[in-house]
Amino acid sequence: EPVYRLKKERNQTMSQKIAIITDSNSGIPLEAAREAGIFVLPMPFLIDGNTFYENISLSQAQFYEKLANDAEISTSQPLVGDVLDLLNKILEDYDALVHMPMSSGLSGSCATAMTLAEDFDGRVAVVNNQRISVTQRQSVFDALELAEQGKSAAEIRDIVEKVKYESSIYILMDTLKYLYKYDIKKSDYHYAKVNFTGFADLIDALGGVTVNVEIPFSTEAYASYDAKHEGSKIYTYKKGNMEM
Repeated sequence: EPVYRLKKERNQTMSQKIAIITDSNSGIPLEAAREAGIFVLPMPFLIDGNTFYENISLSQAQFYEKLANDAEISTSQPLVGDVLDLLNKILEDYDALVHMPMSSGLSGSCATAMTLAEDFDGRVAVVNNQRISVTQRQSVFDALELAEQGKSAAEIRDIVEKVKYESSIYILMDTLKYLYKYDIKKSDYHYAKVNFTGFADLIDALGGVTVNVEIPFSTEAYASYDAKHEGSKIYTYKKGNMEM
């Protein structure tokens, strides 16, 4: 069964019994989740046309083996029915719950969970804290500690989201194949880390670049990005090719 439950018996000293849910992108080991009493929603993978669920029908070792064998791999959101089943099952035993899916910038699962939460009369608080992997895991355990301190689900969500930008994660890849759908070998590329000021200097050194703007938009740049300017400036980008 794609949705499973990890639970530990623990004393509830707070006025409300709050459950903490996350997905398997948090990387929380099964034993650690069982020990802490965390509910985990496994994320699905599509591998050569077949659906697998992380840590249910596919281990990490099996995933990397298939990756090394050049399998066609893509990710997907959990089924809406699976998420609803898990929420309803948990709320049979808990007053409210906090759900912490992976970053909304990487998946639509967070937006889906927020939509589903609207039907639970405030008993489901979905955290959009822009995190994944070890940073997501830390937020989960922070939320668990807040629940044990007696915070409500809404309070936990607000506290965790308030500090969502106070963490960073760096990921190194052996290949860019799954990012660009093209197998770029190690010998074909190099990495350079720059901040936005350095990026602007790089563009200037190249004599500018042409960017194809698909959707027109405006953005406001503040003085903090460039010490030579004061105040802020609105930059407007029209649809079509623009020189930068």
